[in-house]
Amino acid sequence: MAVPGIKIYKNGEELVTAVGLQGVGISSIEQTTTSTVSGGENIITVTLSNGETSTFSVYNGAAGSGGGSSSGTGSDGVGIASITQTTTSTESGGANVITITLTDGTSSTFTIYNGAQGEKGDTGEAFTYDMFTAEQLAALTGPQGEQGEKGDSYTITSADYAAIADLVYNTYMVNAEEVSY
Repeated sequence: MAVPGIKIYKNGEELVTAVGLQGVGISSIEQTTTSTVSGGENIITVTLSNGETSTFSVYNGAAGSGGGSSSGTGSDGVGIASITQTTTSTESGGANVITITLTDGTSSTFTIYNGAQGEKGDTGEAFTYDMFTAEQLAALTGPQGEQGEKGDSYTITSADYAAIADLVYNTYMVNAEEVSY
């Protein structure tokens, strides 16, 4: 059964969504702490589909010196350019490789293994009306329709009663001895 696996974000924008077999996978990878200072720590949080989290740090490069600029600012530090899933596996226990590329062109990888395929579950019971939630029932109801035009009235005559009685007799009471109307 395929379920959402991993979503990769850059600057809040989703770049990649990968799909894998049901098991413990990556739900998200996001930068949860951002630093702009020289040597500052940027924390990346990986959240797994079972709710567990893991973090790792990427440190800013040291600020450049002088650089001949009158403003006294140094050259840019090194940051994260991208985080991508470079190898995808749908196999039980298969390896998924994540590559983090820095703005200086260097990269680092880590591997996340798929969980083992679970055992086949018991056959579930048949779905019945009482299993619907209130929200599901509300979603089944459409908007109120427009009121229809007023119909013509009709008065039932004794001939109508006779026809109805004959219909009931012939349909449901074949063995009945007497029909009165």
